[in-house]
Amino acid sequence: MSRYFYFNTKKLNKRMMNRLKKLDKIDNYDERKFEFRLILHELVNQEIEGNDKEELLDTFFEIGPEINDAIGISIYTDLASPGFGPLPISNRKQYRENILRELYNSKYYTSDYNFKFKIVEFNKLDNEYKNAMKYWAGKKLVSLNYKKDFVSVDITPNGEDYIESSSTEN
Repeated sequence: MSRYFYFNTKKLNKRMMNRLKKLDKIDNYDERKFEFRLILHELVNQEIEGNDKEELLDTFFEIGPEINDAIGISIYTDLASPGFGPLPISNRKQYRENILRELYNSKYYTSDYNFKFKIVEFNKLDNEYKNAMKYWAGKKLVSLNYKKDFVSVDITPNGEDYIESSSTEN
């Protein structure tokens, strides 16, 4: 993920996904490694040549800590428990937008996230997550509704308008 810009994402299609899935069925490590390298070779942008391309491909087979963009992955995949520590301002904006969008979606579809918490649980939430909801509440795009021992986070009509207007701009 941290090196996505080296790859031609237009080539990531169903055919390529099926080839990647077939790698799991190959028992022989060397054969699987060879096939994966062929796939990566096809996906790398044409502007990268020779030794640079080979060095890039070699990074996928290094033993050691995985190279990734943990912040980027968390911002797009695990909103409720990001675990990445303080976010840089540019990523914080995107993270808050994703939470508001997920809250909007949860009103109309089944969501992976629950926006109703016991107050004790709400207070223990990751600071980025909790502060993002409080930020939107301050902007009057969400409301924090306290009832007995629970707090629910609900999108307001202004929040819906915000999401719908930002979706039409894209």
